[in-house]
Amino acid sequence: GSELQVNATVDNQSSTGLISIRGSSLIADAGIINAGSIAMTLGDSTIQGDVNNTGTIQVSGGASATFYDDVTQNGTMQVSSVGSTNSVAVMLGAFSGSGGFTGGGDLFALGDLRPGNSPASVTFGGNLFLGFSSNVFFELGGLGLGEFDQMLITGDLNLTGDLFVSLIDGHTLGFNQQYLIGDI
Repeated sequence: GSELQVNATVDNQSSTGLISIRGSSLIADAGIINAGSIAMTLGDSTIQGDVNNTGTIQVSGGASATFYDDVTQNGTMQVSSVGSTNSVAVMLGAFSGSGGFTGGGDLFALGDLRPGNSPASVTFGGNLFLGFSSNVFFELGGLGLGEFDQMLITGDLNLTGDLFVSLIDGHTLGFNQQYLIGDI
């Protein structure tokens, strides 16, 4: 039930960095650079401030974690579900990057969803829910795998919101072309 507010950038180092949050809030006004580990367990936890993750984020033990600002996910994110204990991650800002998530839990993308880093296939290892105000952005740069953004979802997908498609790298659309942008 506590709150920690930091007015500078939180730089969580890879070799020694561990931020553990249990039913509390971390407010990082200048954002979080995470190359280490952020673990959220038990209860409702919140993170405010942009998160640039190249390390590990874990949401486990039935925790609910709400990220209020943008999350660039190029590391490992685990939102676990074990038996009847399900964990939840809620993204209110943009969720982008090549990392996706594992663990079988639920991820709610209620802001922008930008899978991949120009373009890529991103695995969502659980249930993915896109809210009514979600904006999903895909890039198409060719017909081959890896030339367009793709979501690989191992759980359920709930689609609402708007889809925006951009052509990149000089790619043009032709008659009867198909792109598998979501595989469940």
